[in-house]
Amino acid sequence: MRFHRVPPVIRDKLHGYHDLRFAISQGFDLQEIAGLFPRNVQEDTFFFMYEHIVRQVPMFAATDNNFIRALVRILKPQVLLEGDYAFRFGEMGDTMFFVQTGSVQIGMFRPTAEGFSSVYATIESGM
Repeated sequence: MRFHRVPPVIRDKLHGYHDLRFAISQGFDLQEIAGLFPRNVQEDTFFFMYEHIVRQVPMFAATDNNFIRALVRILKPQVLLEGDYAFRFGEMGDTMFFVQTGSVQIGMFRPTAEGFSSVYATIESGM
């Protein structure tokens, strides 16, 4: 980062991501490791890990286990720090988000002293 003269604000954010991801995964990429195993083992593993999160969404609550197994196999964990955006207003939606740990605010962001100028929903989850 010094070589590229990355500004301190960006450098601190990158360190924050690294620290949080390491705290969560202990340096292991579960997607990469799971890719070494047969598909049924991947499905069993991800089903065990994520079924409870997916089933909290009403439209998936009573869904067939085979559908849930296929869905959790393609989930891609994403880590966001405070102040980050998962998406922005007006972007074409191509992703569904499940909040595993933490909180997310959905709103219209116009900088104010308090943060969002309009918050439409707050989603909180914890393990």
